[in-house]
Amino acid sequence: GVLAARRVIMACAPLMHAEMEFDPPLPVWRTDLEGHLRMGSYTKCLVFYDTAWWREDGYSGEVLNTRPTVENPLAYVVDSSGPEHLRHPALCCFLVSDLARAFADDDARREAVLAALVRYY
Repeated sequence: GVLAARRVIMACAPLMHAEMEFDPPLPVWRTDLEGHLRMGSYTKCLVFYDTAWWREDGYSGEVLNTRPTVENPLAYVVDSSGPEHLRHPALCCFLVSDLARAFADDDARREAVLAALVRYY
């Protein structure tokens, strides 16, 4: 479809821009940069709970691990419970780069994610 607007904020992978038509065209420096980008490996896991126990224990649910390892693979965790009226308590966990590829197997990823959450909290 066609979208006409004076300004646009887009939330998509930069490589998807190559499949879009812009009028006026994007600046050359931007298209050149995007032509050299490579998509990384990310895995997002949602872990659902009956209650938001981390809030009850005084935690925000957010964890930033700047040096993830095989033993502790989560790079980022955030409370993803949503609004109160649609509440499904959940933690959203991200594995990145080589660790996202290392835990491609569902069972191994589930075990690693849950074990890391136990260590964090």
